[in-house]
Amino acid sequence: MKTNEIPRVLSRLLTLAGRAKSALQALATILGVVQNTAAKVGAEIVDLTGPVGAPPTPPSGKIGKLNDARQQSTDAQAALRAVIAAGRTLAMQSIDVLRPILGRRWNSRWTAAGFSAGSLAIPRDPYALLIDLREYFRRNAAHEVPAVGVTAAALDAQVVAIDNARRDADSAQSAKKAALDARNEAQLTLQRRLSSLRYELGSLLAGDDARWYEFGFRRPIDGRIPALVEGLTVTPGLPGELVLSWEPAPLAESYAVSKLVAGVDPQTVFVKRVSDTETVLRELPHGATVRVTIVSHNSTGDSLPVEAAAIVG
Repeated sequence: MKTNEIPRVLSRLLTLAGRAKSALQALATILGVVQNTAAKVGAEIVDLTGPVGAPPTPPSGKIGKLNDARQQSTDAQAALRAVIAAGRTLAMQSIDVLRPILGRRWNSRWTAAGFSAGSLAIPRDPYALLIDLREYFRRNAAHEVPAVGVTAAALDAQVVAIDNARRDADSAQSAKKAALDARNEAQLTLQRRLSSLRYELGSLLAGDDARWYEFGFRRPIDGRIPALVEGLTVTPGLPGELVLSWEPAPLAESYAVSKLVAGVDPQTVFVKRVSDTETVLRELPHGATVRVTIVSHNSTGDSLPVEAAAIVG
């Protein structure tokens, strides 16, 4: 059966699952559905969304857990940026304290404080510089100025703060990835459940039975989805561009183009819908690996996705 493809988009999947569950509650006994019951579909919906009613804290559904992990990761990254900014401020204060001692401009004496590159510029990440400054003030305690907070102890505390903030950010990022994997697995489980239900209904309902609609499916006689895209090629074009081409898919009216840039996109991102069988993706990061997905579409529905990857020139 090529009709009634199960949605890959989460919102559409949940809508279909809700309709299927309601129809199963009303019709499962009448039709003789035994493998894919309302209880099973409902349990897999709850696994994704959490229970109906007062939301638990922390959330129990995979979607809520992912959103919570994303927020914690965002907060941890913000905290890391703040502590790095504080580190840069402390480094600038340290330079101001040392100018009367080592010179107003860079010279070879500044290398003792960690400025060995011929400049007093502070790097975006001041972590290594803070360590050098800390060691300088440990060796030259007489140069400390506690009144403005420039001491070896203050620099040491800032190094520790950056260490802790970076560890928290890394931990939050790892937790976010684990939550995303868990959400995706629960989503796939629900997709498989609805696919199994569709197959079971195929043995219980005639192709023109209107009750297909109650489950959220089109009737088999209503049409056919387009064929899979074949011959997909992805090749580097101009800098920052990838050129995509593929063979026309029978019954396709248009094609949905999506991408996933490794290390940038947490999940596949829809780019555009085209009617031609060739298009160009632009403004991609140089050297990145990009996975491209093409889905053929017509008024009946979408085909399964076809993927290919390439490295941006």
